[in-house]
Amino acid sequence: MLRTLLALTIAGASQIASAAEPADIPIQDFVRHPTYSSVRISPNGEYLAMTVDKEGQDVLVVMRTNDLKIVKVNSLPDEKSVSQFHWVSPTRLMFNSIRKFGRFAQPFGTGEWYSVNADGSMPRVLNFAKRDATPTQARFSLLDNPQNEDGKVLMTMSYPRSSEGVNTEVVEVDTTSGRWNSIGRAPRENCEIALDKDKTVRYAVCYDDEDAQGNYDQSNELYRRGDDGKWTLINSSKSSGKMLSVMGTSGDGRIYATQSDGKAPEAFGIIDSATGEFKSLFQDPVSEPSTYITSADRETVLAVVTAAGKPRITVIADGPDSPPSADEWHTDVTWIAEPPNYAILRADAAVIPVNPMNRAAELEHYISDTQATICLAGMELAGFIAPLVGDTYLERVVVAAYSSYVRQPTDLKLPAEVAAEP
Repeated sequence: MLRTLLALTIAGASQIASAAEPADIPIQDFVRHPTYSSVRISPNGEYLAMTVDKEGQDVLVVMRTNDLKIVKVNSLPDEKSVSQFHWVSPTRLMFNSIRKFGRFAQPFGTGEWYSVNADGSMPRVLNFAKRDATPTQARFSLLDNPQNEDGKVLMTMSYPRSSEGVNTEVVEVDTTSGRWNSIGRAPRENCEIALDKDKTVRYAVCYDDEDAQGNYDQSNELYRRGDDGKWTLINSSKSSGKMLSVMGTSGDGRIYATQSDGKAPEAFGIIDSATGEFKSLFQDPVSEPSTYITSADRETVLAVVTAAGKPRITVIADGPDSPPSADEWHTDVTWIAEPPNYAILRADAAVIPVNPMNRAAELEHYISDTQATICLAGMELAGFIAPLVGDTYLERVVVAAYSSYVRQPTDLKLPAEVAAEP
């Protein structure tokens, strides 16, 4: 029997500071664009960077973490907005730009990249096109960001190779000077490049969408680059009947890949770096992988999520640092880098999210309407839900103390609800 689980979540200290009935919320709050969006902390924890909507233009704001005072507001000329941004060193940021057309139109990228120090010093337009060695119409994308002191990153440079294809090259970019050097080029047109654990150009997956007669026929080829810089063909789907693609490399050197024969759902596994042989770690009989759960550094795949009917998690057990087995995964969820809804779904329950501003009368209605039997609630909300146990469908309340998750000493002033001991 499908169980129903009522989830009360914290929506912010300002919402739970008082048990008084809240005032009406203006309708504008539900439809307006968010003022703050992406937030990232610097590698050394000294700064916070975030994009802020300033009259329709997204600017990049840098704040100090110790007092939350603004250090610098970075805005672009000609009404350009900051799009993706990254900390490339403990004190330097790199970002690209977009243009917005109207409030609801999809923005488009300008292809421009910029870098600046956290305090606003040493701003630079990374104008790759002005270099003599830069091909015409080249586009740059971030491939790997080691966040070292020197602020150097690896980027892919794509540019037209012929009327039908695009060449791809990996370049190392100095975000302070704007200079770049090539460290590897794809073996042919229309390729994606993957690095090994040493950040060396090692694999290329190349695609075709026509056969020899010009008819539509999707296929791919997988190449491996040797230490001598020469490429070797490992797999051709036209010959093997299987499309083999590299996803990336884990910190311990495993080469993650997918394989599909076009008949059964796609398989996830690893490639033997010496032989190129594919070893399947997971293949669902009916469903393609929906997404992957990774470690915090995003280098190790911990589990595969499929969504045939309902989401299902399968833990990947391979290598010396494997996560818990499928039978043990629920006993240690700290390694899961996804929302806890997956755990609830695995328990064969449905999630009913509830606004934490609701009190006993509203909660009783939710419980009666959904026949919820279990509630997950923050400690500060338990007093409103506990009296309903036994008098409604509700059988138990699982209470969480936020202070249990503050595992490192901090000099930040925490809200009372967060600092309270269980």
